[in-house]
Amino acid sequence: MTTLFEKALYEASSIPEAIDIYSSDLKSTGNSKDFIHANKLIEYRDLISANVTTNLWNVFDAFYGLISKEIPDLKFRISGRRKSFIGFEQKCLKNLEESRSLDLIHDMIGTRIILLNGNEKDCYHVMEDLVNLCIRNGYTVCEETSHNTKKEFLMSKSDILGDFYYGITDYIGFPKENGYRSIHTVFRNECGRCFEVQVRNFEMHVEAAYGTPNHNVYKQEKYKQLWFDRSKINMHGYCQLPTGTVMDLIGLEYSLELLQRNKTF
Repeated sequence: MTTLFEKALYEASSIPEAIDIYSSDLKSTGNSKDFIHANKLIEYRDLISANVTTNLWNVFDAFYGLISKEIPDLKFRISGRRKSFIGFEQKCLKNLEESRSLDLIHDMIGTRIILLNGNEKDCYHVMEDLVNLCIRNGYTVCEETSHNTKKEFLMSKSDILGDFYYGITDYIGFPKENGYRSIHTVFRNECGRCFEVQVRNFEMHVEAAYGTPNHNVYKQEKYKQLWFDRSKINMHGYCQLPTGTVMDLIGLEYSLELLQRNKTF
């Protein structure tokens, strides 16, 4: 039996159109959870439609300038991405299944900063500078997850991180069970849109990408896999090749990289 989600994917010619079809069908059920789900989907659609790239570029410029000034010898990479539609739907379904608020989904837009020659101390230093910069420019530090680092357990002795401990998740001082290490926070801008920031060094990133904390494996274990027939999807910028390889330039299955900036010399 075709689900409402599959129906939307097969009928639409773009992700925003799929969201319009899917959210409308969800609302037609009359179920309160489906209404909540539909409203969150529309928020994601509006994010796609909004000029987030320009805003993200301004954030990149500010972050790049600040880090370059504060730690001149540091080599680093900043990348910005939009969460894939499939990944977003998986997260919505998991939160609804666990009766958790969809407002806790803050990572529709994410920024990752990889310190190529930095150590753990540099990660805390950079995050402190970013928090300070953002709150002075009108951003709010959000509650990042329901598993935030408690103030007394935050490894950094920084006053600014200590004051905003409710918005910091410290996986460097306290790695996940699978070994994942990074430090996360979430900011909300004046328009009410949230974006996640992750800071890690190169060794942490290699481990996250290729070691036991591999994100693809993590997602497969944590989230319900959504089945759909790729051959029935007709969206420009997305297809499955005869070899089985998926080409996804629109962010349907895979996160869409919006911007990237490097300081490697």
